[in-house]
Amino acid sequence: MERDRLIQLDYLRGLMALAVMVFHYDKWTTGTWNADSLQGKLGVYAVSSFFVISGMALTHRYAGTLPYAWKSFAARRIRRIFPMLWIATIATLIIDDHPRGWQEIFLNLTGLFGFVDASADIATGAWSIGCELVFYCFFPFILWTGEHRKWLWFLLWTAAVVVGLARAFLPPFSVAGTSQTEWWPCYVQPLGHAWFFVGGVGLSVFYKYLKPLPDIYWKLVLLAALSIFILVPTGGDPLSLVGGPSMVLFSICTFAAVTGWIFGVGKLPGVTGRILGWLGDISYGLYLLHPLVYRGTRAVGVRFFDAPLWVWALAAAVLSFVVAHFAEKKAARSVITRPGDQ
Repeated sequence: MERDRLIQLDYLRGLMALAVMVFHYDKWTTGTWNADSLQGKLGVYAVSSFFVISGMALTHRYAGTLPYAWKSFAARRIRRIFPMLWIATIATLIIDDHPRGWQEIFLNLTGLFGFVDASADIATGAWSIGCELVFYCFFPFILWTGEHRKWLWFLLWTAAVVVGLARAFLPPFSVAGTSQTEWWPCYVQPLGHAWFFVGGVGLSVFYKYLKPLPDIYWKLVLLAALSIFILVPTGGDPLSLVGGPSMVLFSICTFAAVTGWIFGVGKLPGVTGRILGWLGDISYGLYLLHPLVYRGTRAVGVRFFDAPLWVWALAAAVLSFVVAHFAEKKAARSVITRPGDQ
């Protein structure tokens, strides 16, 4: 497999970070979560897409180098993940009204909360970072199975798929009327999302077998998956996005859509490609910092200016791009220095 940068991963990562921001700003401004809307669905499944992208990008970067380069892998992941996580966590601690225990703060600053309880994240959305850190610890072994024991990789992925999809039929996801405060702590745990990450590893391991298929095939896969994802109703209850048959359907569609995008979309020309590439570059900062920007912008706007909340949400969105751009430029982009580093 070529080690040139998979620019389509950057495009998709950026779009999904944007989708999460739009979902949050809509939810926080209106006070509602419409699970039938596209942004309502992406509020859950954009993060699932991140896990697939992460598994594929890391495999593309480190194929053939692990376990020999495990120290470099660990160092680069730490340098990439923690500066932005620390910024978001410490800023949240400063502006939050309720106190946090030292154990909770320690687990968040070290990233160990993902191993203990991913729902104990301090920064909004950091639960997914906790899951990623768990996946990183197992990544060298997962990659080794894909490269040297493909039957074992298939076994691991099958087990992860069964666990990830079967939980949709277990409490609290299977109990009608369960509130988000009840199902959310169960939903965000790494085990339920592992199949996306392991599947992403597989997409890279089998890249040379999948890429030669005609682009039209992958574009049809992408179109079909997106059509089902967008058009199939949920009834408007967010619980239907994480439980029952609809969760299984949307999860499969998400994986299929990401796969179709990866193999069906190449480098885009002109302004579109540059904008999406830039959006991918700032995606991590945008994902972690936009909640803080929203809180600050809304607090200032409501206190000093008389304008509808949607005005401050729009202002926060613009400011989030600016903050993420400079935060990534200063805190994280120096980590990515070689083609294929994603």
